[in-house]
Amino acid sequence: MFDWDDDNADHIARHGVEIEETESMKRKSLIPLRSVADVPPDMTEQQAREFWDTHGITEEYLRSAGPISDDDLPFMNGIAEVKFWLPEDTFQRLKALARKRHTSYRTVLVEPVTERLGKEEKREGLMQEQQA
Repeated sequence: MFDWDDDNADHIARHGVEIEETESMKRKSLIPLRSVADVPPDMTEQQAREFWDTHGITEEYLRSAGPISDDDLPFMNGIAEVKFWLPEDTFQRLKALARKRHTSYRTVLVEPVTERLGKEEKREGLMQEQQA
């Protein structure tokens, strides 16, 4: 079984994937992909879902793909990656809370940020402008 540390869980969470999904994928019998050229170009979102539900990436595929920048990855489910600095103690507390909730620290962080943003938009009168 794969060892799901915080970095691994956070990485897949950035792509809208839960640990349980990856575990079920490992149990499926997937068609192995050995090269980037094996992936059809210009698939619709539905075609891509169907393709990736039946295909799996091999080490050979990863070697042929080479490195990819996070900036080259598309937004997943309307989610943008934002990088910022936190004090180390705050980050450790955030990760501890995430572990207790069995989720990623990013998920724990998004909830209060979204809530506070709504309050600030309402206070600044931006909420009404967006709804109009």
